[in-house]
Amino acid sequence: MILMSDGAPPCLIRAFSERPHLQCFLAGNVLLSRLDTFRLIEDQTRQDDMEGEARLIVPAASGTDVNYGGSFHNPVYLLCCSEPLVGKEMVKPSLGPWIARITAPSDLLSALSTAVKDCVPGRDLLEAMLLPVSYSKQFRVSDTPTSEERYRLMLAQKPLKFEAEREWRYALVLTGGAGDSQEKLTLKVPNMRQFAYAGVAP
Repeated sequence: MILMSDGAPPCLIRAFSERPHLQCFLAGNVLLSRLDTFRLIEDQTRQDDMEGEARLIVPAASGTDVNYGGSFHNPVYLLCCSEPLVGKEMVKPSLGPWIARITAPSDLLSALSTAVKDCVPGRDLLEAMLLPVSYSKQFRVSDTPTSEERYRLMLAQKPLKFEAEREWRYALVLTGGAGDSQEKLTLKVPNMRQFAYAGVAP
């Protein structure tokens, strides 16, 4: 198992559309959704029908641009957060008015990694990452991305129009195929108040 959270900010926010969802989160019941399910979220203005796919336009030696793409076969589960500096115009209408402030983002990553072992029988955790979203989908780049860059883009890449969300993602990659995996996971995190508290929307 690999844990990666290099460069994580000291605080993140997780917004909820309803107060009971916030209370459930702070009680230690952390809901994660499978990466591909974000293609069909209820808020159509925030849908990305290529979620979970890395997409870049890369120059080829022939002089013809190549549309690069990559996607996962393993199930990947996300908890999506934002930097505290995300604007007020994004929080209430788009992300939700009820806010949890995560004061120890890297420690929460470790706690989620421990919790998944008890909550997902028959699958092992391959990687746990906390990483920023790259708002570069369908960008034209000068060089072919490295294997590590491609891997990160498959986990966290969105079109530029979503840049104002300033999103960070907790990403848990599990063993096995995605086809027979459940769409959502609820992980039990004891002592959640060590990592987060109810805050005021920015």
